[in-house]
Amino acid sequence: CIIIYLDDDVIYHPTLIENLVLKSTEYPNAAIGFSGTKLRSNFRQIKHRNLKEDHHPNLFYPLSGSKTFQHDVQVDILQGFAGVVIRPRFFDYPEFLKFVQDATQQSSGLVWKADDFILGAYLEYRNIPQWLVSGGTNPVINKVASEIKPLHKMMHIQTLEAVFYLQQTLKIWTNLTFVDILSQPPEIVNLINCEASGNPMFCDKDPQLANYTGAALIQEATRRIDEALSIAV
Repeated sequence: CIIIYLDDDVIYHPTLIENLVLKSTEYPNAAIGFSGTKLRSNFRQIKHRNLKEDHHPNLFYPLSGSKTFQHDVQVDILQGFAGVVIRPRFFDYPEFLKFVQDATQQSSGLVWKADDFILGAYLEYRNIPQWLVSGGTNPVINKVASEIKPLHKMMHIQTLEAVFYLQQTLKIWTNLTFVDILSQPPEIVNLINCEASGNPMFCDKDPQLANYTGAALIQEATRRIDEALSIAV
């Protein structure tokens, strides 16, 4: 028995379910999906479009069926929007429900939005491998549906909060270091938001960035964050 989960604001290729089922037979003891990532220490941003972005401070998600995907690879997190297969036997249901309840009631109120991380963390805790596999096709986002109560707004902030909370709660990913976004002063949070997109709403608040534009602006924000957090790159 398998369970397939996806998003409700995506238009999928007609063979998606068939391809997931076929690939699941190759990995009977693992969760599989068509988008995923290996975690890296001190990441702050989420990227997925261009392999040139696969570097600090980005967490990069290859997508099966696109130029960013090379071959089947074990990952730490699978992305539900591209399709994921899990199996009921991977879960201790009372334990999992309690874990989800605690995560969704976490005081800041953002962890619940990082559902891929909640599931990925629990699978890691249960020693269930997760594999990004071939067979995917580029999903098409329904732009109208995707803006109805979206979870992706400020994704980098909710992801940072979630990954730190989940690491501390489940004692997993112990070889990695994550940014504790809740403990950062407002000026660092503002720089992280500036780093995400170069949005003037955030970047213009910092007078030290006034002489920078474009890629140089992002690079300077990254440099200053790394320096403030004592991150050696």
